[in-house]
Amino acid sequence: MNYEDLRCETRGHTSWIIIDRPEAMNAVRPRTYTELCHAFEAADTDRTTRFIVLTGAGRGFCAGDDFNEIFLSEDQHPAKRRDAVLARLLDSGIKVSTADQALTLDELFAALRASIWSELKSGDSIPGPRRDLQREHLRRIVTALTRPAPTTPSDAVALFRKEARLLSAQTRAAAGSGARDASTRAHLLEAAGTLDEALKAPMVRQGV
Repeated sequence: MNYEDLRCETRGHTSWIIIDRPEAMNAVRPRTYTELCHAFEAADTDRTTRFIVLTGAGRGFCAGDDFNEIFLSEDQHPAKRRDAVLARLLDSGIKVSTADQALTLDELFAALRASIWSELKSGDSIPGPRRDLQREHLRRIVTALTRPAPTTPSDAVALFRKEARLLSAQTRAAAGSGARDASTRAHLLEAAGTLDEALKAPMVRQGV
């Protein structure tokens, strides 16, 4: 497949998948989802790959969805692309000879949390652009918990719930520690509250 939105590199036993739309802050459009599905599957089936790194070109990792392009075509809804990736990762263990060779969905969620919320451990204040990225991450978790698509795997929803519990506890603890400014503390407490409400809310599958 010829990629327009990605660059893929192999460095030793690590496959690097780089979202390459720096002019759009690496915002994700329908084509990007298609290419990500292909790139993850290719890396997953490569027996020389031990690790997969997902990153972005330029100064930002990813600004979220490119809504200008996503809403041009309803039949290329990003949820379908996302759920296809989730399903592949959930099944990754059966595609290799030993389970520890596969990237699991739980490992991917943990890596994303560590990268997006790195300030939780550093004790630093969180600048505005980083807070916006974290809010987008929260939005996706909350949507998966409260309004999952019909195609969202149940095991993925369970892992999103686990992530929500972990992140709620971590953001609440971080709000009371470190040399953080008032905006950061308010943001962290709001994040914890948002996750707590999502965990209590009833789940309604979209389109059902």
